Amino acid sequence: MCLNFALANKLIDKVVIGVDSLTNLDDNIKSLRDIDKVKGIYSKLLELKENDEKIILPLNWENEKLL
Repeated sequence: MCLNFALANKLIDKVVIGVDSLTNLDDNIKSLRDIDKVKGIYSKLLELKENDEKIILPLNWENEKLL
């Protein structure tokens, strides 16, 4: 969904992805079949936008030990 969300954005010309295997690349290519589904809910996905940098930037997160 994330890849298709980026591709559905008219302000983005190109998308670069990283892969760690041929299977991963194949999965990403296969996901492109769902771009029309993402385009259909694109405006709803935009409503999830978060602007608060305390939330979206990990460097602003409090350091806590994970058990």
